[in-house]
Amino acid sequence: MGDVVLRCCKFLRPVAMSALAMACVSVPASAWEEPPRGSELRASILSAIRSVAATELNPPLEFIVNDLRHDGDIAFAALQPQRPGGGVIRWDSTAIAARGEPEDWYDGTAIHAFFIRTNGAWYVDDYSIGATDVWWYQSPLCDTYRRIIPEYC
Repeated sequence: MGDVVLRCCKFLRPVAMSALAMACVSVPASAWEEPPRGSELRASILSAIRSVAATELNPPLEFIVNDLRHDGDIAFAALQPQRPGGGVIRWDSTAIAARGEPEDWYDGTAIHAFFIRTNGAWYVDDYSIGATDVWWYQSPLCDTYRRIIPEYC
């Protein structure tokens, strides 16, 4: 029995050392930052998506910000739109429903959006409302936005 344990320990020692070495390797931190609440940067990014969201979901709207990231001239937002004061957006009150798109094609009204800043102004590059999957995890969006969504790309 002792011989088996000794052989096992000799085998596991390199594995354990490799695991320890991998755990000690420093992984570079992501360069992205979250714009602080109340900042001009945060307001300008959210303003860029507001008109798109209002066109699809009808105003008035406000956002619960689940995730907001920027790095230089690119940004990503994961938002939950709602009516002012926390009111739920009824599907039958949206422009999407008015176009005849059924509610069961969507997973709610959550918005995921990618932004580019050009000449000092933020613009929506791509977005989804009610996505049922992580639609941005591949090219071409990962090519551009990898540094702010590294966990997906």
